[in-house]
Amino acid sequence: MLNNLWIKRIAGLFKKVGIFYLFIFLIFANFTDYKKVIYKAKLSTLNRLRPISSSYLVEIEGRDLRSVDKKLLEKHEKYYKSVVNVLPTLPGPYGLLGYCQYYLGDERRSIDSFKKATALNSNIFSYFYNLGVIFYNQGRYEEAINNFKQAMSKNPAATVNFVYTSKVYLPILQDNSLGAQAAISKRIKQAYQYNVEMLVLSHYQLKQYREMTVLANAAISKGFDVDGEFYYLSGLAYYETRDYPQADQMLRECIKRNPQHAQAYHYYSLILRAAGQNDLASEFEVKSKHWESHQKIKHKNYVRLF
Repeated sequence: MLNNLWIKRIAGLFKKVGIFYLFIFLIFANFTDYKKVIYKAKLSTLNRLRPISSSYLVEIEGRDLRSVDKKLLEKHEKYYKSVVNVLPTLPGPYGLLGYCQYYLGDERRSIDSFKKATALNSNIFSYFYNLGVIFYNQGRYEEAINNFKQAMSKNPAATVNFVYTSKVYLPILQDNSLGAQAAISKRIKQAYQYNVEMLVLSHYQLKQYREMTVLANAAISKGFDVDGEFYYLSGLAYYETRDYPQADQMLRECIKRNPQHAQAYHYYSLILRAAGQNDLASEFEVKSKHWESHQKIKHKNYVRLF
C-alpha cells in the first residue's frame, strides 16, 4: 500500500511538471511564431518602400550636389534607413545610406553611416575610400590620409565578392547592367587608382613632398599609371622641393603619356623659366592655357557607390 501511494505521488508530480513544461513550450513556440510574423511583416514593409528603380543611384555618382533631385534621392534614403532598422548587423545598407546622405549634402550623417559600415565589415575598400574623400573635401587631411591608407590595404577582390553577393546591392546591379563581376572589378580597379591619387594629393596639401614621391613612384612601378597622372604628381613633388632635373623628367613623361595635361605643361614652363629658357617656357604656358580651356575636368574626389 505504501509503495503504491508513493508511486501515485511521483506520477502526480511528473504530471504537474510535465504540464508546466508543456505550458512553457507553448509560450515559447507562440513567441517564436510571433517574432517570425513581425519579421516577415517588416520585410514586407521594406519591399513596399524600395524604389521601383535604383538607376538614379548610379546616375548621381560624381555629380555636383546642387544638381541632385533631392526628393527622388530622399526616397532611397528612407528605404535604406528602414533596412538598417530591420537588419542592423549588415554593412551594405549602412554603406548605401551613407552614399545617399552624402549626395543629399548631409556629410555628418554620411560619415556616421560609413563608419558603422566599416565597423561591421573592415575589409570593404569603398567605405574607407568614401570616408577619405569626405575628409579630404572638408580639409581634414590627416583623417583623409588614414582612411585612404586603410582603403589601399584592402584586397579589391574582397570588395568585388561582397558587392556581387550582397542582396542589398543586387537591385542596383540588375537595374544598371552591372551584374557581371568583370564590370564591378573594372569600377573598383579604377577607384583603387583614384584612392592612391587622393592619398598623394592629401600629402601635397600638408606639404609632405617626400611621401608624395614615394607613393607616386611606387604607383608607377606597379603599373597603376594609365593617364600620366602619377608622373605629374611625382613631378609636382620634385618641383616643390626644387629638384628640377627629376621634375623635368617626370613632367616630360606625363606629357608624353597625356599630351593634353594642362597642369604638366604649366609646371614644365616654370622649370624652363627657372633655367632661363623664357621663350620655350612661354610656348609651354600657351599649351597649358589651351588645354586648360578645352579639357573636361575629371573630378575624382567624390563618393562612390562601390
